[in-house]
Amino acid sequence: MLDKNCAWIKKHQPATIENYVFNNDQHKNLVTSWLETGRIDGNLLLYGAPGLGKTTLIEILIRHIIKTQSDLFRMKTRSVTEVDELKNWVGKSPNKSKHNIVYIEEIDKLSKAAQVTLKDGLMEKHVETCVFLAATNHPRKLDPALFSRFTYKFNLDSFDKLNLFNQIDRILKEEEADFDEEQLGIYVENNYQKGLRDILNQLQISYISNNKKIVFSDLIGNTEIEESIISLFLVITKSILKMNNSKLKKQCLYFPTNSIIAQDYVNFVTLLNNNWDIDFDTVFSEIINNIDLLPAKMIVVRYYETMDNKKFTYLHLISCLYEVIEACCKAQL
Repeated sequence: MLDKNCAWIKKHQPATIENYVFNNDQHKNLVTSWLETGRIDGNLLLYGAPGLGKTTLIEILIRHIIKTQSDLFRMKTRSVTEVDELKNWVGKSPNKSKHNIVYIEEIDKLSKAAQVTLKDGLMEKHVETCVFLAATNHPRKLDPALFSRFTYKFNLDSFDKLNLFNQIDRILKEEEADFDEEQLGIYVENNYQKGLRDILNQLQISYISNNKKIVFSDLIGNTEIEESIISLFLVITKSILKMNNSKLKKQCLYFPTNSIIAQDYVNFVTLLNNNWDIDFDTVFSEIINNIDLLPAKMIVVRYYETMDNKKFTYLHLISCLYEVIEACCKAQL
């Protein structure tokens, strides 16, 4: 029985490399050798679009190489203060593992000062006892000198289509889905570059909506969903800004489902509620770039700067929209 609150990408997340979909044999051979020896012989950067398995692969490496949590440093805030803490930690000898690991998720969000600290010696000073693992959706945002400090750079922007098909086929059968394998093959052929996360997300939506049947003609990608969410957010704010009637504005704020923005608001909430794996980083970045009212922009920036993708849910984005609606209602244009 499917738990509707459990996304397939989490439920079927590979715990070993046997179930991980590599995009080429070179990457697979390197990772296999690291796991066999229990050590990684250089800093590793994984980059590519969301949903391609960057975090999954790093967690597999950590799970097999780190023997005690005291040998692992997870950077969470990516602040200069945390980098200063890292300076004191990185030189220590590992306790039970063959080397320490520093894991930096979304390394592109490091401040410029923090990037400078890393590239100016910290990553290379303790290469015998400490390895840096990092992931990013936006490699071009990294300082070129910092990028060069990584011995291995895995671009995960594509998948081996046959391996991807086999893994999805296995998951659908485990979930007892009603689907046509030939249609699945065509769908994977046309959409493999979206990655496993996006594809599984859409298959699960179809599975739930159609009583375990996969209707391939209904499937859309996460990119289209995120574009729709961004568009609706902006349409709602612009609609309110155009209003001159204060009563209509208050109705939008306190009773949005019974106001002039009702249809857009309902569509916005429905999209958020029915999709498990939205790339909030992309959503917030695009909203910030396109929203006009300064107070509203500042609200979105505040949410964006404090968000943690692992804890962020659709409710936070709805809360952000509510504050933005309130700011738009107060605006006198």
